[in-house]
Amino acid sequence: MEALKDKMKQKIYSEGNVAFSELTDLEGTEGEYDFILQDYNLILWRGLSHACIQALSELLNERSIHFEPCEHMVYLYAGKVLNMELAKTPGHKYKKPRWLPTVLKPHGFSKEVSVECFW
Repeated sequence: MEALKDKMKQKIYSEGNVAFSELTDLEGTEGEYDFILQDYNLILWRGLSHACIQALSELLNERSIHFEPCEHMVYLYAGKVLNMELAKTPGHKYKKPRWLPTVLKPHGFSKEVSVECFW
């Protein structure tokens, strides 16, 4: 898992903005788990491996990376979107799961969002 964590960190630090859909280009990231913000019923991405989610959680907890909401057009441009309703109200706790398009960024690179992440 450390190798995957290092690859993800390197990709995020070299590119500056990485959509979750771009992480799936890395070997070992695809799987059956969702990366969610449980308290808000928000899904950041689906189809990630346990190792990927664990590595992302560690990078977030270490404050090596953070994520920021982005326009869903980032994902449309990449050709990978989630087929679900978009979250539109920041900080709202949704009753039904919503997709919050986000990009991953190196720590200190723009505004940071601090939340608990669960899978």
